[in-house]
Amino acid sequence: MAWPGLRCALRTAVAGALLSLALAASAAEDFAFLPAPPVPEPAEAVLTGLARAGDRLVAVGERGLVTLSDDGERWRQVETPVSVLLTAVTFADAEHGWAVGHGGVVLGTADGGQSWELQLDGREVNRQFQHYAAERVEAREAALAALPEGDPDREDAEYALEDARFALEDAEAALETGPVDPFLDVLFLDQRRGFALGAYGHLFRTADGGATWRIAIDGLENPGRYHYYDLHERDGVLYLCGEAGLLFVSHDAGASWERIEGLYEGSFFGLADRGGDVLAFGLRGNVFASDDGGRRWERLPLPPGPSLYGGTALGADEVLLVGAGGAVLRLAADGTLRRLGHPDRDTFSDALPVGDRVYLAGMGGIARLAEAVPR
Repeated sequence: MAWPGLRCALRTAVAGALLSLALAASAAEDFAFLPAPPVPEPAEAVLTGLARAGDRLVAVGERGLVTLSDDGERWRQVETPVSVLLTAVTFADAEHGWAVGHGGVVLGTADGGQSWELQLDGREVNRQFQHYAAERVEAREAALAALPEGDPDREDAEYALEDARFALEDAEAALETGPVDPFLDVLFLDQRRGFALGAYGHLFRTADGGATWRIAIDGLENPGRYHYYDLHERDGVLYLCGEAGLLFVSHDAGASWERIEGLYEGSFFGLADRGGDVLAFGLRGNVFASDDGGRRWERLPLPPGPSLYGGTALGADEVLLVGAGGAVLRLAADGTLRRLGHPDRDTFSDALPVGDRVYLAGMGGIARLAEAVPR
């Protein structure tokens, strides 16, 4: 894909994009933290995320672009302090919102998206991860030293220490490379409690509306540091999905996590509600459903199809899933499937219902569900 990043479509190529960014990190950093350049037609630019701020629509995308619409027709760009790709946006209410993106960027707004401030960037992300990794090495060294020679647990402790040292080496290299790793999703439970997550297993949380962010990866079993793609909340349960079949559930607002094992080896790119179910969806059109708070999951009997990158509930018992090549799926709670496609075949990464309209965001900018046709 030519443009590295389109939230999830770009997620599939994120590792290659990160490598390219790393090779030119010092020069890219200077550009990344300049204000976003003006875009003549912001609704036609590469857009990755959509959200509502009261009656206002907010979309984010390429080169730090944030664009607003108060009527769903006319879109205007607002100033932002960064020029990196923004990957996701969310609002806790009509005024308070957050956007995340490449370079470990978190932006916040307190006026409905009209103005944005930088709350976190990859330099601080790297510092916190290096500190966390160093503490892990110390803890592993102490645990190994406490075991006598010949103890059957020494081999496992030695492997754990080796893994911790590798992680510390990665963290120290990241300090030299600069702010490269992107955040790929953001979720707020209210005006104060929120999460930002993304590449290489990064998860940060805030308890004060983004004034301070802290690394929050304890309890997440992800030794390979696979990417996290989406975080979803329903009925007090948090669902976290990612690369290589990663799927976690938290019943205590992220204080602890349970990993769901053995479902699937492909990537989960997104999560969405469908009636009483939560759906996890991703590579090659695979979709799994849970109706019991994430304890049990069932693969839906859907034919193989394009990868799915974004989704949203439609009404009480239907979900809309969007993805590669203009793919649009309407999936009802009774299993009824309508497979649609946008005539421009632009890849979509997000969808947002507003009244009787549904807006789509993707490589070609803003589109509408009404423009999709049966496939």
